[in-house]
Amino acid sequence: MSSLAAEFAVTGVLARPPVFGQLSEVGRLLDAPPTVRAGVALVSTLLFGGGTLYWFGGRLNEAVDASAESPALSLLYGVMAYVLVVFLVGYAFSQLSRIGVASPLLSSVLVAVLGLFVLSLVGYGFAVDGAWVAETTGMSDPWVGLVLVAAFTAMVWLVAPFLVGLLVWGAVAAVGLGGPARRWVHASEPRPNAE
Repeated sequence: MSSLAAEFAVTGVLARPPVFGQLSEVGRLLDAPPTVRAGVALVSTLLFGGGTLYWFGGRLNEAVDASAESPALSLLYGVMAYVLVVFLVGYAFSQLSRIGVASPLLSSVLVAVLGLFVLSLVGYGFAVDGAWVAETTGMSDPWVGLVLVAAFTAMVWLVAPFLVGLLVWGAVAAVGLGGPARRWVHASEPRPNAE
């Protein structure tokens, strides 16, 4: 058994699979060793970012340009996108539970949908960041940029406390997501005539 698999087993991360919707189970990830958190961050970043590159790789140039225009505004708009998604799913869950429809099964499905949707947004952000890194450093392959960004965030998870790792991981992804989100929000603004 590899040392990483042994560490998963010893910490109980693999011994008891989580039941979606039970917030008490989130503590297991908080208590997991840094190597486990870094491994989960690396795999999820490569999986969801790689999926984005695979399906939308040829269409990321405009997103890279949008994020590179103003990284600070991209970060702000990326965070707002995450907040909006969490709010909408939370609102839907609260309304369903208010009318008595939110069974444990529905709660589990909603938490799984929220997790997949947030990870998809994170993956998109990391794919844009990876393409940006590849373009900036003169590499022709955005996959290499994605691996570099994933390795950087995994190292942060490895050496920093949980909250710092989460903030850096989310902020890096938010920069990649926020540029296209900002352009989408302001796309319908009236433009002055260029005379």
